[in-house]
Amino acid sequence: MKLKKKKGFFRAAHSENPSFISNMCQNLRNSHSTPPAEPLHLINGFNSVNFRPALSKLEPSHQPYVHNRGTTAQRIKKRQCLSASQRLEKKQKTKETLILLLEKIGEKDLAERLRVCSSKWSTISCGTHVISRRPHHRCEFRLCSFCASRRSRKIQTKYLPLLNEFLRIGKRSTPVHLVLTQAHRRGETLNESKARLMSSFGKLKRREFWQNHFYGGIYAFEATISDGLYHSHLHVLAFRRRFFDVSILRAEWRKITGDSHVLRLDKISDIESGLREVVKYISKPLDIEKFSPKHLREMLELRGQRMFGAFGLFSKFCRTFDASDIEGKSGDEENYGFCEGDACPICSKPLFEMILTVKGLIEFTRKVEAVPRR
Repeated sequence: MKLKKKKGFFRAAHSENPSFISNMCQNLRNSHSTPPAEPLHLINGFNSVNFRPALSKLEPSHQPYVHNRGTTAQRIKKRQCLSASQRLEKKQKTKETLILLLEKIGEKDLAERLRVCSSKWSTISCGTHVISRRPHHRCEFRLCSFCASRRSRKIQTKYLPLLNEFLRIGKRSTPVHLVLTQAHRRGETLNESKARLMSSFGKLKRREFWQNHFYGGIYAFEATISDGLYHSHLHVLAFRRRFFDVSILRAEWRKITGDSHVLRLDKISDIESGLREVVKYISKPLDIEKFSPKHLREMLELRGQRMFGAFGLFSKFCRTFDASDIEGKSGDEENYGFCEGDACPICSKPLFEMILTVKGLIEFTRKVEAVPRR
């Protein structure tokens, strides 16, 4: 087993050679370090793969920085911990808060349209399972929590086949998730913050570095509120031509913005989960509880502006590719083909239809969830 010395650090390839431990201990005796009394791979808390102490055995004050942002699968699993009735209840609470804010700023027509939206539902169930839920009215308001999921499904239905086809017939590329942020400025409105971010993104796309390393992709704008300030950032699903050091991209972004260098770049292994990750930022309702009437007025100023789009070669591909032959689900609610009297696809019991208010739907869903499953 050969050990290579590099800047005082011994590296070893994975091997089953039993002499590897004794050789490394001998080298440690010759160095400033004192060898342990037993083989390193038997010491509790020692990682024999990279010869560093396990993080769990270090004192909290000595632990190095570890980025603990959960993966997409972990965040989806955490979100799925909420039951269907809890999600409906949360959406209804957000809707009621938004209606009060709209009435405060004088948008009574919009508040009334939002009040009618999803107030009654056609529900098909067998008593044990809820097969479909369909609202009688939709407002299509950008901040409506009930319309957000439908808007997300429509975008995914449109772009997922195109993304898969672009990867299949296009040049070799790697899909990545890029998050571009910018430093917030006091006194800046949401419209000004968005315009500044989109202008910087446009300049980045025209840079030679970007054109040499990316084919194109899709983007989604998101803004959050913290301490009364807007934090605007872009979520980009891009097709990378070739590998590069992210520090180069960070330097390019700082040159363009002048004061921002924070970004994140992650490789996407599953294109469907990557699209869902990007799309959710324009479809998810904002944290309305943090909104003031001033924030809502500035949000309404963005009516008619684009929050999502394609760019680069992928945008050209979307305009020219005929997607009529690609089978896909409807962007509307699923399982609309079932009607009263049909057999339940899960338990074969006869289905029946009910017209419920949103509160009645929450109560009925809670009762269905309480039925014991086999």
